Amino acid sequence: MSIIALNPYCKIDLNKRVICRHGLSYSLSEIDYRIVELLVKNLGETVCTQDLLSYAWSDFDQHKKEIVKVHILGIRKKIETDFRNPQHVITIFKVGYHLIKK
Repeated sequence: MSIIALNPYCKIDLNKRVICRHGLSYSLSEIDYRIVELLVKNLGETVCTQDLLSYAWSDFDQHKKEIVKVHILGIRKKIETDFRNPQHVITIFKVGYHLIKK
């Protein structure tokens, strides 16, 4: 499962660590890659913020919860056609995030 098509216009390539949307490739930083990797591994399921923190950061710190939101925003800008109205990276209020295919 190295290439995941979220829709006809957006694909995640885990081997190359890129997101391709509308013919453009967007590289993923190490942290963004780990977040995306965990969301892909749990495609269609909710991943709690705690799990994202401990998976993406080796120096787990409870205070980093807010930085997860920053990284999710950056990932949405690469995946979503309209990051303000996400269709693929969905926030589950006070729980975590959900990656879905359309």
